[in-house]
Formats: sequence, structure tokens, C-alpha cells
Amino acid sequence: MPAQQDLTSRPETISDARLNANRANAQQRTGPKTDAGKAKSSMNAVKTGLTGRTVLLPSDDAVVYQQHLDRNFAEFAPATDKENALVQTIADTEWRLLRIAPLEASIYTIGRLELADQFPTHSDPATREALILGKISTSKRSSPPIAPSKRSPKPRKIPSHWPGSKSAR
Repeated sequence: MPAQQDLTSRPETISDARLNANRANAQQRTGPKTDAGKAKSSMNAVKTGLTGRTVLLPSDDAVVYQQHLDRNFAEFAPATDKENALVQTIADTEWRLLRIAPLEASIYTIGRLELADQFPTHSDPATREALILGKISTSKRSSPPIAPSKRSPKPRKIPSHWPGSKSAR
């Protein structure tokens, strides 16, 4: 196994020929050209669809999603642009939340399959299942957690008409 590269040291300078070759290669790698290729590459980072801008995944049924939107707009009957945006946000958030239960079931199913061989001697099915579920629940993530932002959040101003604000008292 090769030794890990020290990422804190500065890289050595490269020759002009190597630099020119790198620049020429970079010109050839400009990403997808077609609309279909661009659409496909825009989904590269999407994993679960629980966060980010993408609401409708390629595996989702667009007709069912549209029916979901229609139900929300019919129920809330927004009258202004702001209300339209709020209803859209509610519908999209609910659509994402509906993904959680199947996603969680998938994670546990995969965990059961991967960990079943670790507990072959337990003849009691309930004990074996509890051990597997416990192992799934306590297993470490395969990727490191995202580091917290170094920026401190800006304090939010409470609108004067809200209960609890100084001017509402």
C-alpha cells in the first residue's frame, strides 16, 4: 500500500511542458455537451433526495408527484404568489419526508444482509434480530460527518408584530 501523501506540504513546481500539457488536457475535459448529458450529470451528487434542490428523482413517478401537488394546492387554495410558494414548499417537503420510511427500511435490510453472518450461533430469532439491529444502529458511518460551518450564524430579528417581541408588549 503506498504511503499517504502529505497534503500540508506545498507541491513541487512543475515544468513548463507539464503545465502546458495539463492545460491542454483540461481543455478537452469540459463536461457534457448535450442537454441529456447535462441533465444526467446534474444528478451525480444526489443520493437520497432528502436535501438539496432536487425534489423529483428519476425513480419517482411524475404523475403521482403532480397529483400530490394538485391535492396540496386544492386544499390550501393559495391566493398570492407568496402563498403559492409556501404551498409548493409544503408539498415538496412532504414529498421528501415520504421517502424516509422506505429509505430507512432499505438501510436496515442491507444491514441485516451484511451483518447476518456475524451472529450465526444465536438460535433464538428475536435475540439474533436484536443483535443485528443493534449492530446496524451503532455502526460507524462509511463517510466522515460534515464539518460544522466556521461562520457564526447571524442572529435573527423578530418582527415587531410577533408575540414576544419587545414592541408587541
